[in-house]
Amino acid sequence: MIERFVVALLAIAMLCASSLAQENSAEDWFNKGQELQRNDSYEEALQAFDKAIEINQSYAFAWGGKGYALYNLGRYEEAIAAWDRAIEIEPDEFSSGSKWEMKGKALEILGRNDESAQAYERALELADKAITKQKTSTDLNLSAAWGFKGQLLDDQGRYDEALDAMANSSKVNPQDAFAWAAMGDILADRLGRYNESIEAYNKSLEKDPKNTGALRGEGYALASLGRYDEALGYYDRALEIDPRFARAWEGKGDALRNLGMYNESILAYDTAISEMPQQSQYALIGKGMALDSLGRYDEAQKAYGDALKDFAEVARKNPRNAQVMYNQGDALRGLERHNESLQAYEKAIELNPGYIDAWRSKALVLGALGRDAEAEEASAKALDLGYRPRMVTAVAGSGPVVTEKTEMVPEAAHSQGAGA
Repeated sequence: MIERFVVALLAIAMLCASSLAQENSAEDWFNKGQELQRNDSYEEALQAFDKAIEINQSYAFAWGGKGYALYNLGRYEEAIAAWDRAIEIEPDEFSSGSKWEMKGKALEILGRNDESAQAYERALELADKAITKQKTSTDLNLSAAWGFKGQLLDDQGRYDEALDAMANSSKVNPQDAFAWAAMGDILADRLGRYNESIEAYNKSLEKDPKNTGALRGEGYALASLGRYDEALGYYDRALEIDPRFARAWEGKGDALRNLGMYNESILAYDTAISEMPQQSQYALIGKGMALDSLGRYDEAQKAYGDALKDFAEVARKNPRNAQVMYNQGDALRGLERHNESLQAYEKAIELNPGYIDAWRSKALVLGALGRDAEAEEASAKALDLGYRPRMVTAVAGSGPVVTEKTEMVPEAAHSQGAGA
């Protein structure tokens, strides 16, 4: 989700709970840990949070931060223990609710599904408690409580309920751009309802024209419908506001590649990779496709291989994320592992039956396997879902990526990836 409502609430709580941080105070180490974590420097962040805890053993925010760092390092049991300590110290609905949510994620990754379900249910109980409690408080807090519940429901794959919760958030606070953007993400990423998602993103941008998440989200939705020129404009608007927005650079690379501007797309992908080196799988796949289109097949193969290295862990962390499986399918297709690629696309479609890009890519790989009738059915499904292809004459070549001479089904966009 583009913005985590709970993060905003925790920031407010921090401002209320702490005095000005002194050098080397627990608050100072916590702030350093937060900054390091934002830069994906998880080992260093963990050290900073530990310093904060050494100074103040009852610092719930530092225990929570430690849990997030451990989670991002793949140390899930230790992360759960840190969150348990944070919950014990700070039972506030928002603070402990977010830790129960993350416990649910970690337990799911560990295959402890019953415990995971219990953790999510406890988080939902706390969200409902916060909603009841905040009904007599400010609209801002009540809106955030509904948003937190929507986030929890989204995490559990309960998308229609999540949309209802986000709608309640926006009703309570009509000026809240983030609730509308969150609805756009659910509609586009989880349900494949791209036209509706565009309406939601536009509502968000009416409230806040500089909401970079909504700009990137609308770019993705437009690209999914084959409207690459329009998508490019939204990615550029996001990058004018935040030139280091890696996901927008990925999306721009996708749009440029689908417009046949391969060298320009590689530059965009390289920028995304440099800004987010630890989560660069999606940009690497797009770069591989662009390199293939330029006939640079050895470089393309390396990009696909590099992208696949971390996919097992990415998939473990995102078991309900159709885009993870879709991107894995793209990398496998680039390596000519067509049967494995087909399985990945079919998993993406199972998770999101309206996923236009997955249907288009499934059509391509079925064609490569000689299953032409099935390929035509998959291509027709993409058209039924709203995709409008660009008629582009492609240069015939001998590279590994399956394409068509007349690209009725262009290479798919994949600009959001895991944890959008």
